[in-house]
Amino acid sequence: MTPTRSDFNCQLVSSSPALNQSYPPGGDFDGRWSFKNTGSEVWDKDKVDFLFISGTRFQEHVDKLDLTANVNKGDSIEFIVDMLAPKSAGTYSATWGLKKDDIVFCSAIIQIIVK
Repeated sequence: MTPTRSDFNCQLVSSSPALNQSYPPGGDFDGRWSFKNTGSEVWDKDKVDFLFISGTRFQEHVDKLDLTANVNKGDSIEFIVDMLAPKSAGTYSATWGLKKDDIVFCSAIIQIIVK
C-alpha cells in the first residue's frame, strides 16, 4: 500500500488471497480488499474508483469498480473481484488501487503461486 497524498490516505484493513497463496492452473478465486479512509477528505463515489493498475490480469470481467457510497474519514469499504489463476506454473502478481482524477492514492498487491 502506497498513499501518495495526505488528504487522501488509507489503511489496508484486510486483503485476500494471502501473499503467495497457491492455486492450481486456471483455479478460481476472489481478490478481496478492505480499505479504511484515514485521510481528511471524503472519498466521493462519483470521483474515486478502485481499479487494476498493473501486473497479471487475474480478473475475469472488470478492470474498475465504482464506490457504492461515499467513504467518510474513519469509514471502510470492501471490494471483491472474480479472478482466475493463470494456466502456467509460476509466481504472479497484480496491483490494484484507489484513484481520484489522475492520482492513485492507495494501492495493494496480490501475489499468488500457480502449481
